[in-house]
Amino acid sequence: MSRRQERAELQESLKQLERNDLQDVVKVQQYVVGVTMGQYPFEHPNGPTVSPGTRYMPNQTEIDFTQKTRSSLYSNFFRFAFVGAFTPYITLRVLSIMQKRVISTQRYMVWSSLGGGFGAMYGMTLGRISVARDYLRLENSPLATEARYQLWKLNPNHPFLRGFEHETNEWNEYSFRDSRDTFNNNHDDDNNDYND
Repeated sequence: MSRRQERAELQESLKQLERNDLQDVVKVQQYVVGVTMGQYPFEHPNGPTVSPGTRYMPNQTEIDFTQKTRSSLYSNFFRFAFVGAFTPYITLRVLSIMQKRVISTQRYMVWSSLGGGFGAMYGMTLGRISVARDYLRLENSPLATEARYQLWKLNPNHPFLRGFEHETNEWNEYSFRDSRDTFNNNHDDDNNDYND
């Protein structure tokens, strides 16, 4: 997929997101970091068992994904910082030519620095959202499956879960069976207490 297609797809998915959806993604990212550090266990069905306090060792798919996304994050950062810095510079330069007056170098530097800073922040934010979306789509990754599971628990209709209906259906059945078994066990305990 080309960069232009990826950008168009990201813009389309961002249009569908609401503020709560983005907050859910941030919560899931924080949880997955905790799972990686060994602070939280894997909760999704058939997830790997990791001893409490033991760091999760990523598989090759996750390592490759991390290396690929790190370069795209840096690319976004520098690209948007460059655009953000040169836009005010070019605008001030054009204004100085049109108005036939000299604009001080200090003013160029201040506005270009501010533009570069805002451009870099925007690029990183856009990059993080893109990486989060791509990470949730990652196959053969226990961490990505855990992230989808946690996102499903927070918001079963989240736009980033589209395409993973087979997993969400399985989790629905799993939670239904688990709640039914819990109900039956509690009901049996109540009957035993009644009979005693």
